[in-house]
Amino acid sequence: MRIFTILFLITFNPVIAPAQLSAMDTLKQYSYYVFGNQPTPDGQFLQKVEGTCFFVQKGEDVFLVSAKHLMTGWSTADAEKQLLYPDTLYIRFPITGSSGFVDFPVDIRAIKQGVLGSYYYNEPDLFIMPFPEAANFNVSIVYVDALALASAENNAISVVYGFPKEAPFYLEGRVFSLPGERISYRDHKRNADVNDTINYLIKCGGEVQGGYSGAPVFLKNEDASTWHFGGVVSQGVPRENYFFVVKPVFLQQLL
Repeated sequence: MRIFTILFLITFNPVIAPAQLSAMDTLKQYSYYVFGNQPTPDGQFLQKVEGTCFFVQKGEDVFLVSAKHLMTGWSTADAEKQLLYPDTLYIRFPITGSSGFVDFPVDIRAIKQGVLGSYYYNEPDLFIMPFPEAANFNVSIVYVDALALASAENNAISVVYGFPKEAPFYLEGRVFSLPGERISYRDHKRNADVNDTINYLIKCGGEVQGGYSGAPVFLKNEDASTWHFGGVVSQGVPRENYFFVVKPVFLQQLL
C-alpha cells in the first residue's frame, strides 16, 4: 500500500466524438488559466490562487469543467471549506489574432456559500457549470470519447497542460495505474486506508507543482498516433510526481 502526501494543485452526457488530436503541441489550446486573489489570515496581503479549466459541449450547450477544490474553495483533501478564499475567480481567454487576452470574472460567492462535499476519493473532485459566454471567446472544446479510456494501456503516454506560472506548461508522463483498476493507499491525515475507484494515477517526468488543478489529461498508447481525453487532474503527489486523475465516466455522469 502506498502512502501519499497530497498537494492541492492550486498556488498559495457530453458530445461523444473522437478527439482527433495528433500533435502534442496543439493540446495546450484546450487549457485555460484560472486565477484569483486570496487574502492572508492577517488581511495584509493577497496570494494568488492559480489553476486550470477547460470546456466540453453537450448538444448546443457549452460547460466549463475544472476541479471542485479550485472553483469552490472546498478542500477535497480535508473535506472542509477553506475559510479564506477569493470571491471572484478569473478565466483568461486569448484574443484571436492578437497576443492580448481577456480576464473574464466569475463570481463564486454563492457557490462557496452553498458548497458541501467529501474527500476526493469519496466523490469526484469535479466542478461543472454552464458557460454561455463561451460563444464570445471562441473556446476550444474537449470531446470525450467514451471508449478511448477503456483501451488505455498501462504505461500509456500522458500529457497535462496547466498553469504553474501563468503561461501554459506541459508535463509528459505515463499511466501508472490502469483507469479501470481500483487503487489502494493510505490517507495519513485521517489515518485511514483508502480504496479509490474514482481516480487513477499518472506519473510525470517533471516536477508536479501548483497550477495544474482542473487541467484536462490527454492519453495515447505507445503505438498510437491519436490523443484522447483521459480525465481531469485532481490532486498531486509532489515528492513522487504523481497526479490523481478523475476518470472521464464521472464527468459524463455529472453532465
